[in-house]
Amino acid sequence: MTSSPIARRRPEIDGLRAIAVLMVLFFHAGVPLFGGGFAGVDVFFVISGYLIAGIVLRETESGSFSFAAFYERRVRRIMPALLTMLALASAVSLLLLPEDLVVFGKSLLSTVTFSSNLYFWRSFGYFGIDPQYAPLLNTWSLAVEEQLYLVLPPLLVLVAARFGRRGAAAFIAVSGGLAVFVGLAVVDRLPYAAFFSPVLRAAEFLLGAFLASGGLPLPRSRGVGDALAVLGIALIAGAVPRAHATPFFPWVEVLLACAGAALVIDGTSAPGSRVARVLGARPLVLLGLASYSLYLWHWPFIAFGTYYILDDGYKPAAKIALALASVPVAFLSWRYVERPFRARAVLPSRPAVFLAAAGASLVLALFAVGVVALKGAPERFDPLTRRIVRDEVRVHNPCDGQSARSVADGRLCKLGSPLAPPSFVISGDSHADMYFEALDALARRFGVSGYMFSAEACRAFVFAAAEPADEACAARNAEIRKLIVALKPKAVIIAQRWSTAALARQAALAGDPRGRQWLAQLDDGLGRMARLVRDTGGTLYIARDVPEARVSVTRTLAKARILGLDDPNGIPPPTLALGATRAEFDASGEVANASFAALARRYRIRFLDPAALLCDAQRCRVARGGLPLYRDTHHLNIEGAAYAIAAFEPLMRYLAGPVTRPARSPPP
Repeated sequence: MTSSPIARRRPEIDGLRAIAVLMVLFFHAGVPLFGGGFAGVDVFFVISGYLIAGIVLRETESGSFSFAAFYERRVRRIMPALLTMLALASAVSLLLLPEDLVVFGKSLLSTVTFSSNLYFWRSFGYFGIDPQYAPLLNTWSLAVEEQLYLVLPPLLVLVAARFGRRGAAAFIAVSGGLAVFVGLAVVDRLPYAAFFSPVLRAAEFLLGAFLASGGLPLPRSRGVGDALAVLGIALIAGAVPRAHATPFFPWVEVLLACAGAALVIDGTSAPGSRVARVLGARPLVLLGLASYSLYLWHWPFIAFGTYYILDDGYKPAAKIALALASVPVAFLSWRYVERPFRARAVLPSRPAVFLAAAGASLVLALFAVGVVALKGAPERFDPLTRRIVRDEVRVHNPCDGQSARSVADGRLCKLGSPLAPPSFVISGDSHADMYFEALDALARRFGVSGYMFSAEACRAFVFAAAEPADEACAARNAEIRKLIVALKPKAVIIAQRWSTAALARQAALAGDPRGRQWLAQLDDGLGRMARLVRDTGGTLYIARDVPEARVSVTRTLAKARILGLDDPNGIPPPTLALGATRAEFDASGEVANASFAALARRYRIRFLDPAALLCDAQRCRVARGGLPLYRDTHHLNIEGAAYAIAAFEPLMRYLAGPVTRPARSPPP
C-alpha cells in the first residue's frame, strides 16, 4: 500500500492556503498585477480534494469511516462562520436599494441551500446582475464544494472499500479526465456554465484526491521535492498577472494554478523540504488557518463598503482599505467562531450542531423570502427615491426575443396603428427594444405601423471578429432579411449598440489583425444590409448610439438622494458627473461613424440621431429634473426613450405621406 503524506500534520498546506486567499483578496481589491488572482479559488479546490480524499481513504482503510462523523466535521468546519457572516450581512443589506436587496435575498436563499453557484450561473449574462451589487457572490465556490462533498466522498468510500487505494486512484484519474473533457467541451459555448458548474471544479478536486491516493510517486529526495515545489510556486505566480481581457472562463490561468498547487503539495512532502519550511512559517500558517474566514468576509466588506461611494475615483483605494480591514475580522471569526465549534467547545453533541445549523439556515431563508416577496421593501425610502428607483424597470416589449422560427412562421410583432399596413421594419438588440413604447406611441400618432425585431445581444448582423458566433441570432437575422425582401418596407431601421466595450477594444487595436478584421466585418455587414434594402426599393436608417453614462444612472441618483447630496428638488450636485462629455461620446463612436460615412456615400443610407437631443456642445444629459433618462449605463428608460424618440419624427412624417401624392424623398 502506498503511503500518503496526509497522515501527518502539514503546516505547509496552511501556507499554501495563505497564498491562495491572498491571491483572491488582492484580485477582488483590484490590486495591480493581480488580475488573475481569482485562480486562488482553484488552488483551494486542489487542497480541499487532497485533504478530504486523504481523510476518506485513510479512514476507509482502517474501517473507521463514518458518514455521520464525516458530515458533522463538514458542518462544524463550514457552517458557524458562514452563518455568522450571513446574519451580519443580512442586517447590513437593509441599506441596499430595492432591486439590489432582492438580488441579495435571492442569493442568500441560494447560499443557505448551497446552490448559489446555480443562482449566479442563471443570473449572469447580457442583462445579468452586476458583481459589485452581489455581496454574496463569493459563496458560489462554497456551494460547489458542498455539492462535491455530497457526491465524491461516498463514491470514494465505495470504490476504496471494494478495490483498495489503487482502485480508488484509477477511479479518480478516470473521473477527473472525464470532468476535464466535459468541461472543456462547453467552455467556449457556455462560459458561465463552465465557470459556475461543479464539473470542471470536480476535476480540480479530483486532482488533489489523486495526490492523496498515492497516484503519483512521492519525491524521495529533498532536492527533487524542492525543485517540484519551486516549479509549482512559479506556475501559481504565472497565473496571477492577468491584465488583459480573456474569455469568461480563463482556463489557462486555472490550469497553471491547479498544476502549481499539485506540484507544491507533492514536492513539499519530501523529507526535510526547505520549501515546506518556508511555507510553514508561522505568519503564513496563521493566515492559512484563518483563510476560510478571510475568504468569507472580504468580499462582503468590499461590496457593502463601496456601495455608497459615488465617485469612482475613490473606489480603488477604498477597495484595498476594505480588503485589509477584513483581515482582523477574519482572525476574530477564526478565533471565536470557527475554533470553538470545531473543538466542540460549543454544541458538543452531534444532533445539537445539526439542529442549530438547520435552524439558523431556516431563519435566514425566511428573511430572504421576505425581502424578495416585498420586492426589496421600497417603502424604506422617500417618494422621490422610490420614483427614481422605479425608473430602473425595463420597458415592457412583447416584441423582444423573437426566434427564427417565430419570424419564419409569420408570428410577427407589430407596433403603431393597427389599421395601417406595415411600412417600416426596426431590427436590432436591446437598443431597439428600449424604443418600443415610445416608437409605438409615435407611430400611432402619425397613423403608421411597422414590425419590430429585437433580441438581447443579437445585432442585425454579427461581428464575428469581435464576439462569439450565435447561431440562433444568425438564423433569426436570415429570416428577417427574407421578410424584408417579401414585405419591401419603405424604411428599415437598425438600432443597436454600436460602441460596445468589446467592439471598442477591437477597434482600438489599430495595428492588430483583429482590429482590421472587425472593421472589415462592420463594412461588409452594413454594406450587405444597405444593398438588400436598396434593391427592395426602401431606405436604410441607422439609429446612432445614445451616449453612455459613466455609472448606473438610477442607482447613482437614488444614492445621492439617500445621502442628502441633492437639493430639495432632487437635482444632484454638478460635481456628480454622470454623463460623458460630448468629446468622449464622439470619440467612442469614431470608428463606427467613419464606416457609416463611407457607406452613406455609396448607398442610400439615412441616420437617426437621438444623441442630438441628449447632448449639447459640452456634455451629454442622462437625467432631467433629478429624474433619470436611463435605467442603467446605456439603455434609455421609458422617459428617456419618450424624450429621444423625437429623432424619429421626420421618418414617421415621411411614412405618413399620402400614397396618392408623388413619392417624396426620404428625410435626410
